[in-house]
Amino acid sequence: MRVIKLSLILFIIVSLVGCQTIEEPDKIEELVFIGVPSMDPELILTRLEPMKELVKTTMLEFGYEIESVEFQVSTNNSAAAEALASGATLLGYMGGSTYIDYENEGLEIIMTSLRGNMEVDSFDPRDWNTGAVINRSKVDKVSYTRALIYAGPSPKGKELLTKVMSGEELTWNELSAANWCHSSSVNSGLGYVFPSLWLYDNYGKTLADLDNVLLMNNNGDYAINLALENCDVAVSYLTLRNDYQEKWNTEFNRSESIWDEVGVIGVTDKIMNGIIVISKNHKDYSEELKLALSAAFLEITNSESGIEAFGVYNIEGFIEGQSEDFETLRKAYELVKGLQ
Repeated sequence: MRVIKLSLILFIIVSLVGCQTIEEPDKIEELVFIGVPSMDPELILTRLEPMKELVKTTMLEFGYEIESVEFQVSTNNSAAAEALASGATLLGYMGGSTYIDYENEGLEIIMTSLRGNMEVDSFDPRDWNTGAVINRSKVDKVSYTRALIYAGPSPKGKELLTKVMSGEELTWNELSAANWCHSSSVNSGLGYVFPSLWLYDNYGKTLADLDNVLLMNNNGDYAINLALENCDVAVSYLTLRNDYQEKWNTEFNRSESIWDEVGVIGVTDKIMNGIIVISKNHKDYSEELKLALSAAFLEITNSESGIEAFGVYNIEGFIEGQSEDFETLRKAYELVKGLQ
């Protein structure tokens, strides 16, 4: 079991620290952790702020004194990977497809995130459109997610959703006539790769074959553009409606519930959750530091403070990450890249 493996690593490190009676911990001037903009960047940084002191305190237990911890949010998925590949940052949180695109440039997985499975986990889009709030399970934690293809409250969006809810299949001509919103990064599993695979499996097409497209930099862009009816169709993460149900009526000035106005017309295959990666190109990288960070983040993310902080990414824990877990995603990613 991976949790057991990491617990063993933690035990070994603690034992070594105890046996060596370290007088002076190894010093690291700055630890920079960069995350992808899957949510409002200001919200992410606010929620992660308490992690700074927690990382310092926990890493000191493993023989590392970190003078400064900084959390950053990149402009898009690729920017986070490039910062890591260049060695500008040591740690990062990203989706699997971004990792796959850069794994040969010095990025290594150390942890895979866990989330509560959704109360609905069905391929039939109609099951997601009851009008009721769909939450995550508090007990069933999984290492995968899905992307949903949403239809918004625009006339075209309503037309597509009505047809799906009547049990009819949508045609490619109907879908291609709509205004689509997808990620500006072709590396995004949720915002590009797996929605493209969904189109390919059903229509022999990908997002690259669409003419009417608006590019989104973060999930907040999807929500507001659905509300403004700029997007007839948007591809995004499972809990978009949960996260923006309040703003939908307040900041976005919609009169009806987001659960009534934004429906699901497609469901992708399983996608591995986000991962924490380390840059082997960073000046402070070492195998010992990697093991210490792995053990420290396991401890942190299972603490009340850590769960609260990483909850901004809808994360409820981590397990040891392995490159082999992403073989299915590699195949999907290679297919989509080859069709562009």
